[in-house]
Amino acid sequence: MELTVANRRAIERACRRIVHALKMSQDREVIDVSKQLAVEEALQRIEKTDEVAQFLEPLLEAKTEVEVSAYEALIERYTKPFPSLTNEQLRNMWKKEKKLKVPNVELVDWGELVYFTWKDMTTRTQYIVAHDGTRYVTVKGTIGMAVKDGICAICNEPTETRSFTVTHRVKGQQRSQTNAICANPTDCNARLADEQRLHRFIERQQKR
Repeated sequence: MELTVANRRAIERACRRIVHALKMSQDREVIDVSKQLAVEEALQRIEKTDEVAQFLEPLLEAKTEVEVSAYEALIERYTKPFPSLTNEQLRNMWKKEKKLKVPNVELVDWGELVYFTWKDMTTRTQYIVAHDGTRYVTVKGTIGMAVKDGICAICNEPTETRSFTVTHRVKGQQRSQTNAICANPTDCNARLADEQRLHRFIERQQKR
C-alpha cells in the first residue's frame, strides 16, 4: 500500500472525525455511523478500491482514541513524499522565462507537500508544480495584490485568497481566466486532501 501526501491528509481527517465522535458520544450506534461516514469520505477522496478499503478497515474497528492515534501514526510509513525537484528541473519547466527566479529547494520538506509552488513578487507571478503519478504538470499565473475572504479553487476551503490569473494567446488574441486561491500556499498544502481537485484545477487552466 502506498499513499500520497494528499491521501494521508484524507485519512487524517477521517481520524479526527472519529476521535471527535468518540469524545462526544457514548452511543455505539452513533459512533459507528460517524466512523462509516468518515471512512466513506476518505475513500471518495483517495480511490475506492478493495486495497484502500481494507487499509482503512482498522478505523471502523477502533474503539478508543488511543487505537485511532496508533493507526494515524502508522500511515506515516506508507506515505511517499512529493517527488523532489532540483533548480535545474524547475528552469527546464519554464525554459522560455529568461529571468526566471527559482527558489532554494534544498530546505524543502517534500514529505509535507501535495504540490510545489513559489511566488516571484517582483513580477507578481506564482508557479505551481504538481505530479500526476507519472509526470510533473505545471501552471503559472499572475497573482493579485488584494487579499480577500473566499473559497480556494485548489483546496476548496474558506480562507484568505488572492486572485490567480492565467493568460493564453489564442489565434492572436489574449484570453484570461481568474480563480481565487489560498494567499498562503503552505496552508493550502496542509488542507489539501483531494489530489484530483488539484489536477482538475491545473487542467482547467491549461485549456484554451
